[in-house]
Amino acid sequence: MLDYGRCVVCQRCVEVCPTGAIEKTTDWAFGVRTRGVLHAGGGRTGSGNAGSPPSSPIPRRFRRSLHIRHVDSGSCNGCESELEALLNPFYNLHRLGIFFTASPRSADLLLVTGPVTMAMKEPLLETYRAMPEPRFVMATGTCATGGGIAGGGYSCHQGLEGVLPVDLWLPGCPPNPAAIMDALLILLGRRPERASLPGSAR
Repeated sequence: MLDYGRCVVCQRCVEVCPTGAIEKTTDWAFGVRTRGVLHAGGGRTGSGNAGSPPSSPIPRRFRRSLHIRHVDSGSCNGCESELEALLNPFYNLHRLGIFFTASPRSADLLLVTGPVTMAMKEPLLETYRAMPEPRFVMATGTCATGGGIAGGGYSCHQGLEGVLPVDLWLPGCPPNPAAIMDALLILLGRRPERASLPGSAR
């Protein structure tokens, strides 16, 4: 079984698949609320536009004003480059009422990149503990969703699984700014998920 949460977009699976069942696409990464959906064959995909947005784990009062504290837990800085682009005039994340903050005490969402190295685990947990309730977590990028190429090694974890409770998983190596914005809107209940577990409500 393929795990999209660990995909680093090397395209090797496309090259070696004997039946051609796996093919390259131009789709960007998509966010999901359940980690199991990222297992290929375990989820179903949709247009991302059909139906009404599902209920959000975040109370309605956060839907128009969300403050994010970002923590790099040992990434290569690819995800950070994409996050930085969110603040330029083209993407202009602020127009959606979503802002980055330097203080975890002012944050609603902890956005984590990187596979969670041993050296960064405690600072990450301290940041999470400093956030006021209710607090939410988003795993951003393949390293955070599955460990990436370094996951499970002597110096790091397999991403956020088992480290913090995660409200949204966004794979991609790295996910582009549009994918990050889409995932944030899914988290806020302003966009429907593009994939779900078989039999689950959308």
